[in-house]
Amino acid sequence: MSQLEFKSYIVVTLMRMDEQAIENDIQGEERTGSGYQVSFPSRRIYGRPSKVALPMDIRFDNVGHVIIEEENKARRRCRQCKNNTIYMCAKCHVHLHANCFDLFHAKC
Repeated sequence: MSQLEFKSYIVVTLMRMDEQAIENDIQGEERTGSGYQVSFPSRRIYGRPSKVALPMDIRFDNVGHVIIEEENKARRRCRQCKNNTIYMCAKCHVHLHANCFDLFHAKC
């Protein structure tokens, strides 16, 4: 079996499983036993997921947020204005300009 035939077989099998689940939902039947349940996201999510999402309670706690210059002075994109900067928040590790620092950490 070639790779194309295998992929086609998998797609057709998944589509049939989804059709059976829809038919069961329409008839009001519940699936029992060792049936597989395939779930797909309701909408497509584009872009790359964030490596480290900054929790809002840390961002707005107003404790220990100090702007520092990065050690190797590597330019990174400012989270607020999207321009390059060498500064970052010591607690959040978010790159910010001095002007953007207060805006980023203030609740609107």
